[in-house]
Amino acid sequence: MVEVLVDTSFIIAMANIPIKGMDRLEVKLGRVEFLIPDVVVRELERIAIDAGVKRAREARAALKLIYDARFRSKARMIDISKVSDTEGKSAKGVSSDVDDLIVGYAESAGCYVATLDREMIKRLRGRCPGIITLQDDTLTIA
Repeated sequence: MVEVLVDTSFIIAMANIPIKGMDRLEVKLGRVEFLIPDVVVRELERIAIDAGVKRAREARAALKLIYDARFRSKARMIDISKVSDTEGKSAKGVSSDVDDLIVGYAESAGCYVATLDREMIKRLRGRCPGIITLQDDTLTIA
């Protein structure tokens, strides 16, 4: 089974736009399990409360997707809040930045990452098996 760590931008996209090629993901990679980091859920909860109307609505849709039973059969929540990236350690040695935690976990666990964040894609190149992103609403694997 191939594990795919999902960041905030990607889960928002999954919940709010029709993504073409999702069925091809399993053809290319085999059975896929989406990993939803605890820090992503907390970030979505914060956005759902603090952001503007549109962004808050998108975050609530993403949270609804995460807790949907059909999606949960292909996904599981994980705790990555204690993992740190060598680039992003705080003074105490544990990163508090969501992106740093995702990069650190992906590197240590050797899992794919699904993201739309260009900066994160640059950071992840060569540090994980592959990056899943969208190009014109179509799933691509880099």
